[in-house]
Amino acid sequence: MLLSVILISCTGVKHENNSGVTFGIYRVTEPSQVQGFVIDSLKAAGMQPEVNAERKILGYLPVEIHFDPSIFSTDSIKLMESFFTIGENNGYRAIIAVSKKPEMDITDIQRIKQEGSEVYIYFTRKGAGKWADFTKQHIGESAALTINEQVYTLPRINAEIRNGAAVIPGLKDEATAFKVAKELNKGLKK
Repeated sequence: MLLSVILISCTGVKHENNSGVTFGIYRVTEPSQVQGFVIDSLKAAGMQPEVNAERKILGYLPVEIHFDPSIFSTDSIKLMESFFTIGENNGYRAIIAVSKKPEMDITDIQRIKQEGSEVYIYFTRKGAGKWADFTKQHIGESAALTINEQVYTLPRINAEIRNGAAVIPGLKDEATAFKVAKELNKGLKK
């Protein structure tokens, strides 16, 4: 069973290779764990807070606001932006708080496959074990799948996933899925 996800975007710690492509799977931090001054600073910059606590998103910044998430990093939390724009006229990017370090990175991927508007990620044996452990330990929580420091999807973990695979579903179209798969494939060691 592949992990179904809610689509949005973002990223974090550099785990890259010769191609410069980064990939990470991060534990999403509860918005209530983010320090008040960070939320206040983001609101002052134009962030519209998320009102649905189930979404695990701090809020939405207008795309024209240049945001440096590293300013708000702490010892355990960092902020990321979504890759995809959302809202009226696609004028906003989601802001998500995640763990400082990824649970998994590009070295955990064996291969990537694009089918239609979805991208399938198949993990190495070691990566599959890490993915199973991570999903087992974080049932009911969210994860952030990131490419080049932007969140591409924000799935809720409903069960332990032992098949060694994940999916980035519901991309805009096949062309977008092709570009995402191509970017990730550039990062894999051959």
